[in-house]
Amino acid sequence: MLAGRKEDRLEAAADAITAEGGKAAICKTDVRNYDEVKRAVDATVERFGSLDILVNNAAGNFVCPTAELSPNGFRTVIDIDLNGTFYGCHAAYHT
Repeated sequence: MLAGRKEDRLEAAADAITAEGGKAAICKTDVRNYDEVKRAVDATVERFGSLDILVNNAAGNFVCPTAELSPNGFRTVIDIDLNGTFYGCHAAYHT
């Protein structure tokens, strides 16, 4: 299961995987939203029968000196990198 915010990128990646003989499905997901992450995990189990591996690889970053990073920008990084990772692990654990 490929999960991410940009459906066109998900579709392109799934197409590339299936073109090589693999199996792939997509689930549009924003890791900052626990309900969406849980939905993606549940969809994975429903589609493939189990969740064997979880890769938390979403990242938010702003290439700038810390003094120039806004509080909102920092909140976004934390929401994606820290909370998103927790949400993925929590949803997978409770599947």
